[in-house]
Amino acid sequence: MQAFRSKAVVQDITVGVALTLLFMILPLAVIIAPAPAVYFSLKSGRGVGWTIVLVPLAVMALTAGSYSIDLYLLLVMVGGVALLLPEFLRRGYGGARTVLFAVSLIMLVIVGSTAIYAFEQRLNVHTEAVQRIRTISSETAAFYTAKSGASGEQLKFFQEVIRQEGELATRIYPALLVMGLGMFTAANLLVIKRFSARLAQCPEIGAFMTFRMPEQLIWLVIAAGFTLLLATTTGQEGGGMAALNLLTIMLSLYFIQGLAVIAHFFNRFAVAGFIRLLFYLLLLIFSYMSIAVLVLGVFDFWGNFRAPRPTENL
Repeated sequence: MQAFRSKAVVQDITVGVALTLLFMILPLAVIIAPAPAVYFSLKSGRGVGWTIVLVPLAVMALTAGSYSIDLYLLLVMVGGVALLLPEFLRRGYGGARTVLFAVSLIMLVIVGSTAIYAFEQRLNVHTEAVQRIRTISSETAAFYTAKSGASGEQLKFFQEVIRQEGELATRIYPALLVMGLGMFTAANLLVIKRFSARLAQCPEIGAFMTFRMPEQLIWLVIAAGFTLLLATTTGQEGGGMAALNLLTIMLSLYFIQGLAVIAHFFNRFAVAGFIRLLFYLLLLIFSYMSIAVLVLGVFDFWGNFRAPRPTENL
């Protein structure tokens, strides 16, 4: 029995390491690179999960030709999600709190290590980040100019759009980092939810359509909006940037709540799968639909759109 157990553990580690390395190499699959470690940690134990994630991270670090902020963020995000998700799921924290706590701890590691590195190297992190974003924006504009074949006013229009988006990114890059990490963590949680039925102890993740922000946080949105308005009128750039980042993060969460409300009604009225798919495709194309979903999420605080319908006695 012990030999069988050892053989099963070796197989889990081998499969997990192979999948993690494969996912980290493939550009699109990297978003679910932590999933094998999370799954096998829940299935076979903490030691198996740690081995599955640490071996590929060590391989990536040792074989990297040069070290960069991109590689550092990748290693921290993959390692952090792979190690933290199973710990919170074992404790029955549920899907939303697991994502929240994992993102918070990983961001503490990123901010802390960045602050130490910046202090040792005498770097201005904000200046470095702004320069990096503007470089990427310029390279994107140059690539579009070379590949699109556009010219004249159309080319100037798209170049201006890219420039404006780049300038906006220089102000909200902390929020973009938090949101990206949140999406990264949630994607792996969805993978675990999909395969959780195979586990001996199925973790309690919860249904997405029940997601709801704590009611008190609506006042944080209002406070952030008021602070941004005040900072804009008084020229307080630092306070305005902090308020803008906080507002961006909070509104993205209420956008997710709006999606949860829509998922609730899709399920309630048994909407066909192809109609749901069409809706989400249109949501990606038309920005005004995203605004409508955001508004729906915010006003769910007052409307409570998912409340059970009262029973009719007549």
